[in-house]
Amino acid sequence: RATLNPELLWIGAEYCYRLNPLADSFPSNNLSSVNQPRQHQNLRPVGQLESESMPDSCYGDDAAEAATCRVAAAAVKCDEIEEQLSGCQIDSDNRTGRYRLRLPIPSAFHKFLIGRHGDAKRRLEAETGVELIIPRMGDTESPVLALGRTKAQLASAKTRIELLLADARDRLPITHFLSISLAAESVRHRYEQFRDSALKWCGGDRGINDGVFQGAARLHVTCAPLLLLTSQEVARAKRLLDEFGRDRLPELMRVDSGPLTVSLSGLEIMNDDPSDTKVLYAQLCEPTGRLQAIANALADQFQSLARAQPGREGVKLHVTLMNARYAAGSSDNRQNRSLSFDAAHLLSKFSNFDFGSCQPDSIQLSKSSSGTSKDSYYACEHRIPILPS
Repeated sequence: RATLNPELLWIGAEYCYRLNPLADSFPSNNLSSVNQPRQHQNLRPVGQLESESMPDSCYGDDAAEAATCRVAAAAVKCDEIEEQLSGCQIDSDNRTGRYRLRLPIPSAFHKFLIGRHGDAKRRLEAETGVELIIPRMGDTESPVLALGRTKAQLASAKTRIELLLADARDRLPITHFLSISLAAESVRHRYEQFRDSALKWCGGDRGINDGVFQGAARLHVTCAPLLLLTSQEVARAKRLLDEFGRDRLPELMRVDSGPLTVSLSGLEIMNDDPSDTKVLYAQLCEPTGRLQAIANALADQFQSLARAQPGREGVKLHVTLMNARYAAGSSDNRQNRSLSFDAAHLLSKFSNFDFGSCQPDSIQLSKSSSGTSKDSYYACEHRIPILPS
């Protein structure tokens, strides 16, 4: 009776073992005495056949020790699954009898979960054993649902989805960026002189028109491009910026080093061929090194929310003056599929242009989608002052 209907041992909600009496525990002439102490019982997963059992040499005390090890290993795995799902919203679907995991994934990522013709979704379901229910297009509030028979399946699906989304983050356009405005009145005036002269002398060169120039009011240094897809991520970015202003900025500013003065002089491009330029920028000079230290520290502080920049050890300080993408809507640029311009003549004529200097007063969490107007600075989500020296 004990062999056909053994005692069961459950570990969590995932693992079930049967506790079989050992062969040498039975009296030779009395098979009814089967209630042996647990330490002398053989532990097997439910569903495992006797033919799959351990060899005879493993019975007795060795079997008890091996069984204990298997129980411990299963318990560890169960703990790992619970840890992976810690903090997640999980309930049971009464209709299907499966576990249901709710994943609050921003709608911008849904297309990556679905994939081309649904390939990514089908592959993820096949490899993890779950069913994914992704909200319809336009639904920005509902969570992604993962339905599985076991929590192990849910944990596997959650891990795979997190890896997929981490890769997808670098393929989405940025939503915000940390900026330091350098659009002081004197710098703006010199920049407008440069723009007017460049259009006068180089306006006939390929791709150079008023549309490729940055607005004078938007001259800035970008410290970190960010991807903030939810209100929670925006709130977190604000907290991080406040913490930076309180804990890091006073030390980096070094009061005894005098005012933070930034000079802009000279032109550079982002690529090697001046005749096929995408971005032209002004070089920065801040002799104390504090601006570079502040930018690097900001990039580190916001690493978890920033767009990855492979191979870059520090922030490249520059002020963009011309960008082919700015003119994407102009007729001239629609004909230029490469989205570039010829800056060879411009560089030779204005390579040492002096844009003056300024003393920046704040660090701002800016919105990248601040409209197409170049007459005002980017919309501000949050800002902290750069401490006076």
